[in-house]
Amino acid sequence: MNLHKELYQWHQEYIDLFGSDERYEFLKNSLLVDHMISTDKWMTIPDMGYVIANRYNVIVVCLSLKQSLTIFPLRSQPPTDFNHHCIICIGHVHGNHFVQVQLQQGCPIPPTDILWSTHCYPIVKTWCSYYTSRMQMFTQIMSIRRHL
Repeated sequence: MNLHKELYQWHQEYIDLFGSDERYEFLKNSLLVDHMISTDKWMTIPDMGYVIANRYNVIVVCLSLKQSLTIFPLRSQPPTDFNHHCIICIGHVHGNHFVQVQLQQGCPIPPTDILWSTHCYPIVKTWCSYYTSRMQMFTQIMSIRRHL
């Protein structure tokens, strides 16, 4: 219910972020579950990663063989005390389901999604400064991996 409320409260920002009314409505409706859950109710990460990051003021890291990215909240500044930063990592496994991944302290994380940098409020761009070195490490590792 909290994610549905987030989408409703900030509907125009999410329409802009997702690119269309249709995509927004699809994601909003995917949160309304009756008794049976069918594939049209499956949340998509990274789309729902933005909603989760914004609603709970957390960092969402998505790991996948196809696309890995980090999503920071779009509207809220990071807590000044680094110990209050919360990272939720979700891995896409076997191309058909998601699992929570526990990250080690200080491990590399993927760069931000281009949508984040184009839709975040200017005041929140400081999120990246806390994680620049970790995102650079991830990019270097992936570059080396591609050359092997």
